[in-house]
Amino acid sequence: MHHKKFDNSTHQTSSPSDGHITPPISTATPPYAFHIYLVTPNPEAWKTAFAAASGLLKNMDIIDRNHPHLTYTIYKGTFERFLKTHKAEAIVSLSNSFGLMDGGVDANISDYYGGADKLITHVQRRLEADWSGQQNPGTCTIVDLQDLLVGSGTTRAAGQHYPRYLLHTPIMRLPKHIDPSTDLIYRCVWAILSAVRRHNSPHNLLTPSGAQHPARINSLIMLGMGTGAGELPEETCARQMALACKHFVEAPSNGNPEEDSIEPMKNGYAKSWAYAMKVQEEVLGLGIP
Repeated sequence: MHHKKFDNSTHQTSSPSDGHITPPISTATPPYAFHIYLVTPNPEAWKTAFAAASGLLKNMDIIDRNHPHLTYTIYKGTFERFLKTHKAEAIVSLSNSFGLMDGGVDANISDYYGGADKLITHVQRRLEADWSGQQNPGTCTIVDLQDLLVGSGTTRAAGQHYPRYLLHTPIMRLPKHIDPSTDLIYRCVWAILSAVRRHNSPHNLLTPSGAQHPARINSLIMLGMGTGAGELPEETCARQMALACKHFVEAPSNGNPEEDSIEPMKNGYAKSWAYAMKVQEEVLGLGIP
């Protein structure tokens, strides 16, 4: 199968009936190369937005197997159904700043991992350590659930896969309506992608955390952001998610030689003003003031 930069072709781990194949990941794979499963019951807005973002990428039809990159699949359904036939190392939780995962989709995630009492306690312990208990909206904290899955007696349904990592990404301090004129979803997605990139760095993967050894995140499950309690239109959410992914692929830091040459580096700056203005103009193009 040919893989394109920010590819919207399907990649499946364990469901041959759908014909999906997950790209092989080796130890030489750069930390910014991983796969996103966009799981949603209503995929049309995401298909439209990601197709448009992909079309803007330079030379996206040029296949270069020597330069792995971010890829994605849009899956119609729920994450519970998805995990009956697929594997992923991480799942995104769009919770609140305090890790109170007992409402909406977060309640479903808590139930999946044995109940809110177990998962919330585990998540809040990490937030206490990293954020004094209150994580800022628009940031991402990676919570390792290995101890919860192995050592707490969590009941695991037969035939189900359980992601080891929870990508805790608050989109609000407490549940409220989200102003669609902000770039909050863009910033949340950027935080998620950057956190996974940092997690996948060789230094981190070779550094044990307590009794656990970190595992590479080859794929993650991402759900619609703010479309429930936040009442954000699906089209708005999808466009911001797609643009953040596009910019992640295009970033010079993530192996994109075209952006490296957008303007000769001056004064030792790693990024030029031309590159920064290009990103800003495309974010403003979303209709965000």
